[in-house]
Amino acid sequence: MKDVKEIVLKQHTNLMNSRGVNKQSSEDMTFGRDDAIDSLGIVEFILGVEEELGIELDGCLQKIRLSKTVGEVIQIIEEFCKNS
Repeated sequence: MKDVKEIVLKQHTNLMNSRGVNKQSSEDMTFGRDDAIDSLGIVEFILGVEEELGIELDGCLQKIRLSKTVGEVIQIIEEFCKNS
């Protein structure tokens, strides 16, 4: 299985950089406040993660959207992959 943490952090960093936020993603970073990613950005982020992992995250999209931090998203996706 691919490294979910590595992929999520990379996708999040790339998305922030594309939005003019020159930061490196971290697990404690919050969506919106720290990264300037809006709801459309979250969709882009999820699509990028799905593409790299080769899976569809439909079963956990609501949990991802309600997540406060990047670390929570990593945990949700890892759990989803383990149970799929």
